[in-house]
Amino acid sequence: MSQSLALLVLIGFDIAICAMLGVLIQRMTP
Repeated sequence: MSQSLALLVLIGFDIAICAMLGVLIQRMTP
């Protein structure tokens, strides 16, 4: 796997985790 592809995958996971955390925070706060 090329280095740039691995970097894109890591960035994708980072964005997905941030999005999930944002949704969880919005659901917990009224």
